[in-house]
Amino acid sequence: MSTPMPPGAGGERLPTAGLDDVEAATEAAIADAVQGAVGAQDATGRGLRGAGPQVVEAITRGARRSVTVGAAMARALTPARDLEEIVAEFAPVGWGGLVQVVGEPLGPLPGGAPRRRAVLPDQATVVQEVAGWDIPARVDETLARQAARLDVEPEARRPRRVGIAQRALWTQGLTLIHRAAGVGSAWFAGAFGLGLVWYTREDERVCPVCGPLHEVPIPRQGGGFVLPPPPGATWRGFTGLPPLHPRCRCFPRPRHRR
Repeated sequence: MSTPMPPGAGGERLPTAGLDDVEAATEAAIADAVQGAVGAQDATGRGLRGAGPQVVEAITRGARRSVTVGAAMARALTPARDLEEIVAEFAPVGWGGLVQVVGEPLGPLPGGAPRRRAVLPDQATVVQEVAGWDIPARVDETLARQAARLDVEPEARRPRRVGIAQRALWTQGLTLIHRAAGVGSAWFAGAFGLGLVWYTREDERVCPVCGPLHEVPIPRQGGGFVLPPPPGATWRGFTGLPPLHPRCRCFPRPRHRR
């Protein structure tokens, strides 16, 4: 689960309720897929690989929803004074949606110009973004590796190996969910001309690589973070924004104007 961030410079905490919901639903769906495919009679590599389509669906759905959640989190962390447009409400998106009013519509801008509503990334954009991550290939690679290990396990140890495979798939799903939340935050920041800063949870679980990156800004809009040497255990999906490594809990939050 994503635990709320401690107060930052502005005293705010990261609103992780929506992300918690996505994580819980995705983790449960992966567990159901694995246990349903393996069952009591087919604890084999072939049986494990049968979970693939459902696991892909669960992770893809969670990632798509998390793009929206990340944009909502970014909005909640951005002072109204920093916005050129005000987000009045978020439309429902998938799995019952995130129907959250995050601010009342304000009056006209100075000079009489009406305020415009900003919207979340449209679903076509979200679907296209997540499709580029090739989730089916990632899941298939993980299942192939875990299935090969399962087939050489003694019968008595196979339930344990199935549990390891399930956790490996969940690590993959969790990391992609956090990547999607970061994409949503970056989308929101870009829509309002805001930069980004790297944000850790500032607790005892922060790794030695991520810790020094806390509140480091991206030097320009649309750019990526420059990692301190050595880069540490980065994962192949790292493109300049958190997560930096599997299960990384860092988040790129909008940079407040000074």
